[in-house]
Amino acid sequence: MRTYTFITEHWVPAALDDVFAFFADPQNLPRLSPPDLDIKLGKVALAAPGFVPPEYQQRRQQFAGAGSAVEVRFHPPEFGIPMAHTAHITEFVWGHAFRDRTSHWPLLRWDHKHEFAALERNGVRGTLVRDLVRYALGPGWFGVLLHRLFVRRAIVDMFAYRQRALEKIVGAGALIGHGFTPVEKTA
Repeated sequence: MRTYTFITEHWVPAALDDVFAFFADPQNLPRLSPPDLDIKLGKVALAAPGFVPPEYQQRRQQFAGAGSAVEVRFHPPEFGIPMAHTAHITEFVWGHAFRDRTSHWPLLRWDHKHEFAALERNGVRGTLVRDLVRYALGPGWFGVLLHRLFVRRAIVDMFAYRQRALEKIVGAGALIGHGFTPVEKTA
């Protein structure tokens, strides 16, 4: 079974902890996903993270810490049938990274590490969001064919949409929903 790698980075003018909290809450996944995928969450079993900064303690139970399992249901337009997989959160370090993995259909292996870093650009404090995805499809030529015909483009499009959606959410001041303050210029 062949393994593929996809890496993308995106900077947003928002505080690291706010961006991390947004991504750590699985209820935000549909907000970042292309509408044609019709993403919905199924069964969600959250394990609260060990460390959460004091200002996020009231939301601690909403975050998917290591040990969480999140069922994601979707309807890829290329296939015309509903699909689902369960993402297992295997690593979680507040403000730095978390990782989700799955090993069931439709992707036989999916390993997605979300990384975050505070980064200033042009005098504006913000956050660099980096995604490292390793995935594998079905065996032999079938998996290669699926990748070439559908999956590679779908992943590129999904993350491009996510970057645009994140910019709009940050621009609207709706990253956290309450308590979010856009980061000010430093110079």
